[in-house]
Amino acid sequence: MSRKVNSRLHRNTELESSDGDFIDVENNEPTSITSTLISKCPCLQESKVLTIVCVSCKQNFHSNCVNLGSPTPAALKRLSISWKCPDCFIFPYTRRLKEEEKSVALTEFFSNISKISKCNEELKDSATTIEFFNEHIRHLILREDSFNEHSKKTERLVTGIEDISEDIAAIKGVLTKVKESGSALETTSNSLKQEIDDLKDSLKNIPMTEQPPTNSSSFDHVDNLMTEIKAQLEKINDHVCPSASAQNFDGGELPNNSSIIMTPNTTSPHFAAPQISSDPACDPYLSYQEDIVPVDLKNKLIKLLEDSSADFSSVGGSRDVVYFGEHGYWYTGAYHPAKETPLEIQDLLDSVRPCLPNSKSWLNSCLVTRYTGNSSHIPQHCDNEVLIDPESVIVTVSLGQERTIKFTHKSSEKSLELKDGSVYVMSRVSQEIWNHGIEPLSNEEDEKESDDKSAVRYSFTFRHIAPYYKNSTALIGDSNTKYVKFGKDVGTLGKWVPGKRMWAAKIDDIPAPKDIGPYRNIVIHTGINDIRDDFNRPSNRTLISKLKTKCSEIQQYYPNSKVHISLLLPTKSQFVNSRIGEFNSLIVDMVYNRKNMFIIDNSVLGSINGCMPPKYGRFSRDGTPLVNDVVHLGREGLKIFCINIKRCIVQRGGSQSTERFNGRNGDYRSALGRGSRGGILPI
Repeated sequence: MSRKVNSRLHRNTELESSDGDFIDVENNEPTSITSTLISKCPCLQESKVLTIVCVSCKQNFHSNCVNLGSPTPAALKRLSISWKCPDCFIFPYTRRLKEEEKSVALTEFFSNISKISKCNEELKDSATTIEFFNEHIRHLILREDSFNEHSKKTERLVTGIEDISEDIAAIKGVLTKVKESGSALETTSNSLKQEIDDLKDSLKNIPMTEQPPTNSSSFDHVDNLMTEIKAQLEKINDHVCPSASAQNFDGGELPNNSSIIMTPNTTSPHFAAPQISSDPACDPYLSYQEDIVPVDLKNKLIKLLEDSSADFSSVGGSRDVVYFGEHGYWYTGAYHPAKETPLEIQDLLDSVRPCLPNSKSWLNSCLVTRYTGNSSHIPQHCDNEVLIDPESVIVTVSLGQERTIKFTHKSSEKSLELKDGSVYVMSRVSQEIWNHGIEPLSNEEDEKESDDKSAVRYSFTFRHIAPYYKNSTALIGDSNTKYVKFGKDVGTLGKWVPGKRMWAAKIDDIPAPKDIGPYRNIVIHTGINDIRDDFNRPSNRTLISKLKTKCSEIQQYYPNSKVHISLLLPTKSQFVNSRIGEFNSLIVDMVYNRKNMFIIDNSVLGSINGCMPPKYGRFSRDGTPLVNDVVHLGREGLKIFCINIKRCIVQRGGSQSTERFNGRNGDYRSALGRGSRGGILPI
């Protein structure tokens, strides 16, 4: 039996026989193919490449022989826990072969792979490969079935080339003119340099840009000079008065005239005049309709109120009131306990529902006001009590004498004639902007009609009132507030903290005040995405300036609302926490001297070193913490986060005193009274 030495076995002392067995050269004894393959890679080559073992067949493989590249030892170690070779993973049917057939098949398979790899290397180094592909492409192009189509494409290309030639000729003419203009610009460059030097002498306090390099072309030189002149003109417009504007300056000394008024130049593109507008942000009422109440229902209501005349109580001597509703109603100077609503008033509410923006709006209280005579009135006021649903409407029905209601807002004023059987609807938001009231009529008319029953007017004002609306909350936040829910069920903030959640990934995304609503509490939790933006991240001073502007707009729009700023949550990254700590300190400085603004301290979600413990973060499906997610809260962390928000809303007062803020010494957590170690809120 003939034997040949395998040329690819560099340091192997074994020889391959013609029947596929291997023979030990030193002992001249056959060895098992299977044992040889298992201990070595089937390619039988000596290599310094790392090897990996199949978990099924226990066969060793070079990492590059199984297309794993050059992984690190640590990565290869993790992969070897569940890695299977191609035979065990892709070709399970080969397990049915006998052991000898399987070994031979594997040997032939990897032998062919080695040959193919060798051929590929030879093809890469061979210049004939390019000629082969070129000849192949020529045959494909000159095929009979595509020759006609190729000819047509060629004709179109020739036509296009001719058109391009004409365009090139036109461009050449333009370039010639440009060169001529360039020569003219080059001759004037010296005079421009002199003007720039004069301009620099007159603007010593303004930093100049760099001069163009000496080796630049004349065109680049002129462009840089023009750009520099434009930049200096803009700076002059921003810093001097209009009468001494750089647009009219001829390069000499600035005039020393004490009569010049130093006011900003409003023609500058950088000047933004303050936007002062006295127009209110919304209308005083949503709608007004007449002849809504049927006559028979009107008569029933008047009879009901006349029979219940003893139940009316006087308010300020200017009007009489009686209240019906599910909950007690408190407003300035008066309190009305809950009282069952008569069927006639329920019928009145049903008759006016078509006038509402939403016919299914829940209205559970009715305050009836009686104006007896022309002297009866109600002073200017607004229905902004904390017990009113911030998303509801206020509906008023008028019966009896016609009166005029006046709406006022700063310098704006509107009037509305309230006729018998009319209905007008106001939004809860309008109560933060407009006041309304009914003024008394003239004394002469009052004396003539004092005994006239037709001078009596009844107004029925329907509202949605509940005691838990004193804690109504608008939560504006990023992805960590995504799973915070409002409602009465388990897993929500509960019945006593009603509200809504609004999305704001970054500080710029905080909604406009008119889109938030007149909630008693407005919680803002955003900014971590601004801090983590490594490519376009503004400074912390810029971010706090944006946040301060947003908060000021909200407080101007809703002066009675409490704005709660939630400090940024600690993360699992100490590097990110260093940025967060600086930004949270700026939030503390912003809040401590602002009225109706409070802080929600989230340092309780940090460990001793200030980082978020893994148990408060997210977990994978197999129950292990997500190491790559450093900012998002998990179930336990979200639970504490919600408790923290709820306690800051429900509990009154707090430890945010000026003395603590002034003595915090850079540690915002100690300023809040939580201590420097953070910790966990007691639950």
